[in-house]
Amino acid sequence: MTRRLVALLAVACVLLAGVGAAAATPATQAATSAPEAVSGPVVTPDLSPNNTTTTTTAPPENETSGGESRPEIAETARILPVNLESDVQKTTVASQGETFNTSGPFALFSVSEPVEQVAIQQDGAKASVLEGGQTVRVQYADDAAPVGKQSLYNLQIWFADDSSRSVELYAERTSISTGAASMKKYRPAIQDMLSDAEESGFERSPDGLENYYEATKEKAELLDHLLTKQAARLFASLVSIVANPLGIALVLGIMALLAVYLLRNNRQVLEILTNATGKSEQLRERLWIEYRKQQQSAADEKLRELDGVREMGEIYWSDAFEVDTTYGLAELFRDGVPVRRDGEIVKVGGVENLEADTIESGWIEAVCRPERLSSPEIALSHGQKALHRMITKYGMAHHYEDAYRRCGELLDELDESRDVSQYAGTTTSNAGGAVAGGDD
Repeated sequence: MTRRLVALLAVACVLLAGVGAAAATPATQAATSAPEAVSGPVVTPDLSPNNTTTTTTAPPENETSGGESRPEIAETARILPVNLESDVQKTTVASQGETFNTSGPFALFSVSEPVEQVAIQQDGAKASVLEGGQTVRVQYADDAAPVGKQSLYNLQIWFADDSSRSVELYAERTSISTGAASMKKYRPAIQDMLSDAEESGFERSPDGLENYYEATKEKAELLDHLLTKQAARLFASLVSIVANPLGIALVLGIMALLAVYLLRNNRQVLEILTNATGKSEQLRERLWIEYRKQQQSAADEKLRELDGVREMGEIYWSDAFEVDTTYGLAELFRDGVPVRRDGEIVKVGGVENLEADTIESGWIEAVCRPERLSSPEIALSHGQKALHRMITKYGMAHHYEDAYRRCGELLDELDESRDVSQYAGTTTSNAGGAVAGGDD
């Protein structure tokens, strides 16, 4: 047993000795190689002025010392929207760092890296860099986005390393005046309510108006509640009275006494009202009779009695429209008269249906044909005379004043559009002496 232990110890010692020798060998070689390196000739650098030294060039900013490219700022910069506590401005992210939806007249963005310059090429929006260089503001015009639709704008951002980045902005509700325009029609009512609130002792402010509304509402509810109760009580009282014969007799007696009292105190007023009704009816009846008399007188007056119309003019109007009286010609120009045409009765006439530029093709053309009245001006003057007679002699201005005025306007328009000398020649050549008014 002892021998085995001794043998094991010997083997262990041999192994340990071999490992120690192997570790010492490299160290010895390194120690010997160092003197060999130093033992060679030593070369000193030439420090004379003509000596050219070699310099080391630093790698570019976007490259590391190992030759690897650094990422551009535009690629690593983060762009986030900035939302204020406002109902008219809001920006949401559609695609992180690339697309945003903006609502309101402006938008703000926070950039993680300093920004050198920003720009928007499209009309309707402008971009600027705020103080600090890391906040971008986009200002929209009122018409930058149509109502109810979105408009696309491209925001270009440049950084310190000349790299750039493009961001898409979908803008909407860029005009803050749209809501104000829709509320414009309520402004008068709001102003009146503010004035009422101020007169009632409340402040002329939104809070004062709200307090005034609450107080008015409470009063209305209280009054309605009280009236409802009173109405219910009154109804119950009426039911009890009606159900009682004595109550009915009492009500009838009170009504009779009230009628007698009113009759005694207002007898004269009642008589005046009663007689006034009869007098009004009599007055209307007299006026109607007088009007019918005047109308009949005008219907009996022949056209030949009008200055400037004469007998031949009466014949022309009778042949063309079957009218030969002052009343008939005035009605023809006022509203038209029934005339037989091709076996049928049709209504023709009315000065309102005549225009100066087309008068020769209007209904008045039937009397302005060859061998009749030579021009529309003469026909208009005849009608004007008949209307004037109905107004001045027969007192019917309320019927014929508008037609009379329109005839005068047409004559003025025709005088402006036609040569005066030619008009004078046509009026003198009228057959049978039927000329314009004033030539008689």
